[in-house]
Amino acid sequence: MRAYNILGMSENVKKYLEIFAKNTQSKNGRWEQRFYSDTRLAPSWRISDR
Repeated sequence: MRAYNILGMSENVKKYLEIFAKNTQSKNGRWEQRFYSDTRLAPSWRISDR
């Protein structure tokens, strides 16, 4: 976080953690491989286990 503060980007990181990361984490605690910037799940390279 210190590096982001030095670069003046701490608000960006805060928004990422509070909005994007929170809204894209699965109920089982993991994140999928890819997301669009609007938090929709994007196509993935891996084989789904669902």
